[in-house]
Amino acid sequence: GKVSRASAVQRAGRAGRTRAGHCVRLYTQHDFDGRPDQEAPEIRRTDLAETVLSLRASGVKDLTAFPFFEPPPAPALEAAETLLRRLGAVDAKGQVTDVGQRLLRFPVHPRQARVIVEGERRGVGGDAAVLAALMGERDIRREARANLGGGGRASALVSGPSDLLELLERFREAGRSGFASGRMQSLSLDSGAVQSVERVQKQLRRTVREQGARPGRPEDVEQALMLSVLAGYPDRVARRRRPRSPELLMFGGGTTSLSEFSVVQDAELMVAV
Repeated sequence: GKVSRASAVQRAGRAGRTRAGHCVRLYTQHDFDGRPDQEAPEIRRTDLAETVLSLRASGVKDLTAFPFFEPPPAPALEAAETLLRRLGAVDAKGQVTDVGQRLLRFPVHPRQARVIVEGERRGVGGDAAVLAALMGERDIRREARANLGGGGRASALVSGPSDLLELLERFREAGRSGFASGRMQSLSLDSGAVQSVERVQKQLRRTVREQGARPGRPEDVEQALMLSVLAGYPDRVARRRRPRSPELLMFGGGTTSLSEFSVVQDAELMVAV
């Protein structure tokens, strides 16, 4: 997002301490004048689900009375509570459930932790931990990294049931080669992003406890993983507006567009993580 005027001035001052010169901003004076004076405090612009779950688990019953240094907006607290109830992490009275206690064991957002916990129940916890790392870190595909501003290919080159499963397979392929640079290049993977995912998934997998039996068939493993993703993103279900159209209708309201890099070319319903 755009930085505030105070932040822009501070950045110019930081450069000025190096040596005398000119600061050139690549936007108009009107753009600069229209920016806020100061940055909003982080607690007013961050997702509070992880914070609320930790407070609930520590015995805080009235979040509005908690002595925050900077009180968060009431709608943000309510949104966090609503999400945690949907994830099954807290009950209707705000008490942390067994699922919620398990989520706290994983150092990731409750959504990603819920994917892992559901994966444990279905016997695919290890793979679900890799998916959680893939969701939490930056995109490992070089083509996606190179086209963040748009202007990439018009459609995906392959078709499949899930972008996350496609990323998981590419990540595994890189792992089978010991993450050799040549293999990652042939798979069009960003080596830095892959290393970040590898580091996080190793940390997460140390906490995984498989509860269910692992499905025997590969297609059943994929189904279990996709259901695990749904458990973490129950409010992110979308329906395609028309067959093979990139336009999506979100069940919670609003519309969005499928990424041009998505392999999900045919499914009518999907989860937008």
